[in-house]
Amino acid sequence: MKGLTFSEYVHQNLAEKDYQYVSHGHPSNNGDDANGISQKLMSDYRLQTYQIEQQDRLIQSLSDKVAALELHRATQLGQDKIIGFMVGAIVLSLLSLATSIFFKPVPMDVSTRDAEHVYPGLVSPTDYRG
Repeated sequence: MKGLTFSEYVHQNLAEKDYQYVSHGHPSNNGDDANGISQKLMSDYRLQTYQIEQQDRLIQSLSDKVAALELHRATQLGQDKIIGFMVGAIVLSLLSLATSIFFKPVPMDVSTRDAEHVYPGLVSPTDYRG
């Protein structure tokens, strides 16, 4: 039924049936021809309906798979971000720990002169010569 309307299809099948019966020397019986064509049309209709249902099931299955893959991708991206934040927090914690171990802060109540005695090499603001 490629490119034919229903009436064109029936007319063509009737013409083919008449040609087959005439060429074989059998008399044409329009009632049998119409019955055979209607049965063929019904079987074609059922076949097309079945094929459409199969295609619908295939489309639904593929749509479900696409949705599952999109969900998996979104979940993977979320996990990657969480892991990135955790690694960043661990690195910052280690930097903070290393800073507190290697660099001892000067107590706030110690004057600059006392701090130079405790921490040699510390320059006071009055010793700065520009």
